[in-house]
Amino acid sequence: MKWMISATLALSVGAAANELPQHVVTYISDAGESMEAFAVRIARDAVRKSKSGEVCGEFRDVDGRLVLETYTTRKLRECSYLRQPSDGYTGITFHTHPKSPPRFTPDDYSSPGYMATAKYVMHQQGPGTSRRVSSL
Repeated sequence: MKWMISATLALSVGAAANELPQHVVTYISDAGESMEAFAVRIARDAVRKSKSGEVCGEFRDVDGRLVLETYTTRKLRECSYLRQPSDGYTGITFHTHPKSPPRFTPDDYSSPGYMATAKYVMHQQGPGTSRRVSSL
């Protein structure tokens, strides 16, 4: 039972504990692709997949490639994801703001990460560090 609890640990940004995230898609980086280039490459697809709610996940390193398993709780202003009991998690997140202005919310600063909107990919490493990475 202890393993099952850790296997389904939901990390959330504003989501209620009883709302289980649903898997959306798993992205895998190209060999040698930087995290930033990877985030920009998948951003447009992730935004398309988030029309009914934010999509989010945490980057992890698997055998030298980045993997991002994305989830949704079908809410436009919050998201949570499942963190499997495995190594390689980077602590850096990715999420979409499908209908919100292109800026990070206070909850977004709980961990460093990337945000994709309809127009931009943004990055932050804490309050006051927000920067535009790319236009979409």
